[in-house]
Amino acid sequence: MFYQNGCVIYIILTAVFSSVALANDNLSLAVHGKVIELSQDNWTKAKDSTNFAKNYSERKKYRWQQYPRMVTVYLNPLSDDRRIGLKISDSEYLEFFVVNPGFITAQTRVDKGRYWVLCRETFKPKIPLPIDVLRNQPYLSKDINQKLWKRYQIEIDETRLLLNSKF
Repeated sequence: MFYQNGCVIYIILTAVFSSVALANDNLSLAVHGKVIELSQDNWTKAKDSTNFAKNYSERKKYRWQQYPRMVTVYLNPLSDDRRIGLKISDSEYLEFFVVNPGFITAQTRVDKGRYWVLCRETFKPKIPLPIDVLRNQPYLSKDINQKLWKRYQIEIDETRLLLNSKF
């Protein structure tokens, strides 16, 4: 008789825990007292190549993007050698380059204090562009970065909003 009741209790507990697991469809990351929660409808967990960074890929690709956004949450503070590119606010840095011929890639870094976030996204070209995007250009001048920021400011501002609200 006790065995049957044990089985019944087991079935009830299994059903309760399964519904909790199904109801929680978010990706969660605890980082220095903050919990970052991303909906699995909008994000997927990407492979982490290190222990100090967590990677996420946005599921949706917007019309101006060649690929979906990739966001990396670094679990350590932003060091001075990572504060490169255009300083667009007290805590944000932006740089452009060409790694896929025909497309512009932007990296936006946001300093969150005890951790930092990097977003990498590749844009379809907006003609005319101030550079030749048909050849690999891993480093662009400050002047070219400034011109590209003005050209892609709406898209970058959307990324900044995402990084400052979700992460």
